[in-house]
Amino acid sequence: MKSTKIKLLGIDLDGTLLDSNEHIPEKTKSFLIQLQQQGIRIVLCSGRSLFEMHRYAEDIELHKYHGHMIYTNGFGLYDCTQKRSYTFPCLNKEDLVFLTQTGRLFHLIPYAPDGDYYYVEARSFLRKAIQIGNAINRQKTPFQQRYAHLKPTVDLLQQCNGEAGKLCLCGKPSSIRRMKQFLDTHAKDKYNLFPVSSVCIEINQRNVDKAQALLHLCHKENIQNTEVIVFGNSANDRPLFVSFTHSVAMKNADTITKQFAFAQTNTNKEEGVRHYLQTADLFVS
Repeated sequence: MKSTKIKLLGIDLDGTLLDSNEHIPEKTKSFLIQLQQQGIRIVLCSGRSLFEMHRYAEDIELHKYHGHMIYTNGFGLYDCTQKRSYTFPCLNKEDLVFLTQTGRLFHLIPYAPDGDYYYVEARSFLRKAIQIGNAINRQKTPFQQRYAHLKPTVDLLQQCNGEAGKLCLCGKPSSIRRMKQFLDTHAKDKYNLFPVSSVCIEINQRNVDKAQALLHLCHKENIQNTEVIVFGNSANDRPLFVSFTHSVAMKNADTITKQFAFAQTNTNKEEGVRHYLQTADLFVS
């Protein structure tokens, strides 16, 4: 590894770069800006929607150094300098009908990003809870800021105009497991399933993930696999770990994700990304 010059970093956000308050620590911000000044490219890779990621791109000045953002689990690739997005196949109407109807059978709540909001198929109590939450929200914390972008809708399919970059399903852990088992049996090789927590699963088209988006960028920029380091901590980061040799799992990553990684580093609360990059001595000619 010491004989390879690293040109690009692909870094997950939640549980990886962000601390427990959903901020990039100040020392890490400064360090990442310094790396970019030295010619290292940075790509933020997240399951979050594009509108949620802009503030982190601004924190580390991606627009000054031709940085990129991979959003919605690889559905979109955004050039922070040119302010342009390249998108990959979305879930179409047929996909959404099948997935939402199946989710309802398992008593799961579907929601999906559209523009600057997450639309939640909510009825009765949940709909009222979201409305009340939005009414009293003051956007003081990251959680409140995210809550403000939730919009209840009676029919998710109609709201999304029959397509979405990803679909999220939330509910009891047992229901999530049953849904995944059902899809593994009846829709094998059709979708990418990312169990991001015990109560939520995110679904993209089969060939849509963070890795294919980053590989697309590397091919375009003539960057080799061995010139990239990727960091992550959960299921939607595993494709990155399979596709790139220099993969680093956070200490707080789940057990399965760690098994895919080349190396491990400290937790996100301990600024594991900065710690690894400062101690690994990888940026040599």
